[in-house]
Amino acid sequence: MPSLTRLVSLLALLACSCATANHEPAALGYGSERDHELATGYVDAGPPFERQAPTAWPIDDQPRPAWAGPPPVLASAPQLAASPDIEVLCDHVVGFLSGSAGGPPIEPSAAARMDHFCRLQARTEKLARTSEQWQGLLACMLAADTDAEFSTCETDHPSALAGPTEHPREFEACQHLIITTLFEQLGSDTNLPASNLEPFRPVLQQCIDGLLADERPKRSAEAYSTLLDCMLEQSTSVAMEACE
Repeated sequence: MPSLTRLVSLLALLACSCATANHEPAALGYGSERDHELATGYVDAGPPFERQAPTAWPIDDQPRPAWAGPPPVLASAPQLAASPDIEVLCDHVVGFLSGSAGGPPIEPSAAARMDHFCRLQARTEKLARTSEQWQGLLACMLAADTDAEFSTCETDHPSALAGPTEHPREFEACQHLIITTLFEQLGSDTNLPASNLEPFRPVLQQCIDGLLADERPKRSAEAYSTLLDCMLEQSTSVAMEACE
């Protein structure tokens, strides 16, 4: 099984646990509390329930192996709209990039691609931080109007998963994979407390180690760089698996 596929499976389990960590068991239907009545209609005796014989799955509904790629319904699944703070941030960033080009006006298609990529990366940057960390980064970025100032914001307001690393590109790609999987489970880009993000640290390191040990040796430098770029440009974990 490809390494990215293994990581996505593990991340989905962690993200699911993270999504329910702030709920009491009774609120999810578990626990010993019995504040509800059982449904009626059950009997103690009687003839066994007769079921129809199972029918075979149609060919189109059978499971697809990971290497076959996602079915069309997944590839075309609608994405949730960006939250207002991300929209404001990307309007500012794209406006800055458009104004700093120093040449002819940017084509609408290029501007749309820049906006899409910004929203995608901003979602990752937001969910990788606590609310306080995100608000600090957001305020800094909205006040920035030079390349140096934008870079300083990223340095001064690191994500909750950040740490010393000799492989920043791999960190960036793996953090995007982790946060994208988390977003798919949560269905929201609402910030989480640091305690909910901490369990992803070892998986982040596993992802980085896997890229360096398994993916880089079997590719040219250019092909490996393309793999990392591909991961960063995807909006779903399924699409990231296909990059491999």
